[in-house]
Amino acid sequence: MEKGLITRARKKDNEAIAEIIQLTERKAYFIAYKVVNNEATAKDIVQEAYIQTFQKLDQLSDDSKFESWFNQIVSHKALDYTKSKQGKNKPVEFSSLDDEEDRLEFEANIKNDKASFEPEASMNYKELQEGVQGVLSELPENQRLALMMYYFEDMSVSEIADVYGVSGNTVKGYLAYGRKKIKNIIEAMREKGVSFYGVAPMPFLTWMLHDQMTKTAVSHVSKDIIIKTVGTSAAATTAGAAATKTGATKSGFAKWWASKTASVKAGVCAGTVAVTGAVGYAAVDYNSNYNQVVRAVDKLDSLESFHIKGTETSPDGTSYVYDIYIKNTDDKEEYYSLYTNSYPDYEGNTFVSHFKNDKCQYYETQDPVDLNSIDMNKFGDYTKASVDGDTIVNSYIYQGKTNYRELSSLRVDAYDLETLKVYSELENKPSDFRFNITNELQKIDEKNMNEVSFKKEGDIKTLMYNMAMWKKLENGEVEITEKSDYKCEMKIQNGYLISLEHYTPYNSDDGDMVYGISKMEFVDFVK
Repeated sequence: MEKGLITRARKKDNEAIAEIIQLTERKAYFIAYKVVNNEATAKDIVQEAYIQTFQKLDQLSDDSKFESWFNQIVSHKALDYTKSKQGKNKPVEFSSLDDEEDRLEFEANIKNDKASFEPEASMNYKELQEGVQGVLSELPENQRLALMMYYFEDMSVSEIADVYGVSGNTVKGYLAYGRKKIKNIIEAMREKGVSFYGVAPMPFLTWMLHDQMTKTAVSHVSKDIIIKTVGTSAAATTAGAAATKTGATKSGFAKWWASKTASVKAGVCAGTVAVTGAVGYAAVDYNSNYNQVVRAVDKLDSLESFHIKGTETSPDGTSYVYDIYIKNTDDKEEYYSLYTNSYPDYEGNTFVSHFKNDKCQYYETQDPVDLNSIDMNKFGDYTKASVDGDTIVNSYIYQGKTNYRELSSLRVDAYDLETLKVYSELENKPSDFRFNITNELQKIDEKNMNEVSFKKEGDIKTLMYNMAMWKKLENGEVEITEKSDYKCEMKIQNGYLISLEHYTPYNSDDGDMVYGISKMEFVDFVK
């Protein structure tokens, strides 16, 4: 980690905080996931650990030990989560593991356990990995965590004892129990004639865990939420909009939008977008409708690529169809997209975009292009939304993940935060005016989702709920309707979002609400 990065983070430097997250979240997520075995739970544990870590960064005396200190916080929170589940699945008690004979055996093998394992290129370790992983999965969560902390995170027995609040002897007995189980599975394979002679159990476990970590598809935490909670001013310094250059060619939707009056533009209802806050993992119902939708949307980020087939119908009934092809990277907030639409003036044109955190760069081409033939040299400058020229219009060109994240999981991407700020400025309002409204609507719509039931037909789950909306009254006050007459519909299959239909509300000149419709199908998944 770059020297001085922690010092900058102490000063609430948002860029430093974001870089630290990028450098450390894979390992932290892997530790949490191995303990709780649930993507959403692990993600929430890591996100809350980051918030606590950055809030208490002044307590770290040695900056070089940041990652070890942070992962201890992750481990502690994972342990707290396992304790919260004791009523349903009570873990093995520590006292039952404090066996003197096992503890002495563990102490005698500490040096051998810490030896390195060097895999042979000619050997297929898949069967052995499956066997050891099976043992890990069967262990109680808190026992699995102790093994992770000692053999993977390289924490000492005393450090683990501090996390658990027990004696060092108890931890040694605990580690000995897991060590014996893994040793037994390897010996059982040898008895079956599987050639794993010379493989030391615990060095193999350490190697296996590191190998799995490098291949793990990370369920990335939201940098924006963390920075907004602990940084200086996330909305002002890290947020932006996926906007195209001033004077750039508009899509059909953007051209329609540009023809609308300023009062209509300024009154666009942001009821479909909101920011999810950091929540305590012990208080979350991970099987709620809302969290099932969040997981289904997040799972799209685990794909190598996918295709969105969309239809956008404006309030006056004008429709156009569009296609978006998404190519993911290891960073959830960085990806590439190809965008085309059916508007006659631009048929045959493809917008090629590179999204990264709060910025977008793009180029337009009529040449054949696919996700594997993007010309990196053609990208222009990074752009953001502003009150100048057409950029506020073009920020609404649908060519990325922003639109479906907003409509389904009620989360504002970095691109949208700056757009909300711009709209507030156009209305001569405080810059956080619309941001505060969307936060309020998010809470209502999450409740609306959870008040209805999924309908299941075969392997497809369908959720329909009445959404919240708002409008500005003549006296300048805001009126919120908790349940409109319009329904949103989402479909999930095999854990992935596969379909979305959403009414998009607008304020018209006479103050009444008018509605457009967004429809999206998610297809052509490449895993």
